[in-house]
Amino acid sequence: MFELRVYHNPYTVVHVMELAGVDLTGDPREALRTLVESSWRLIADADAVLQAAQSVLPPGRIRELHAKPAQRVEELIRRGQEGALRTDLPACWLVSVLYHVLKGAAADVSGGRLDPSDAQRFLVATVLVAYADAEEL
Repeated sequence: MFELRVYHNPYTVVHVMELAGVDLTGDPREALRTLVESSWRLIADADAVLQAAQSVLPPGRIRELHAKPAQRVEELIRRGQEGALRTDLPACWLVSVLYHVLKGAAADVSGGRLDPSDAQRFLVATVLVAYADAEEL
């Protein structure tokens, strides 16, 4: 019952559907920029929901519920590793990095350490450098 309410409330469903509609085709670096710009606020807004879910759902179920979005990001990164993004680190690690950077920014915004008007710019700059082809660094 709790799982259904947490993951199928109108707020969560609307935002997940919005993210599912984010165009990740075209240039991988631009698609990554678009993804960060469109998803960081969702991570910030949904943190309380995730915290509540983690207190009652097993970790495996949490991972299962996040599998499709994570797979979509991993597919983008793998495509980008064919010439636009770094290949010296595995795509699964870069997915984890993205999640933790977004979550960290969300925590800093809610904790008053990061101005929300700066968050998107800081995130895009951080992620694009972190994912840059190692030969470009």
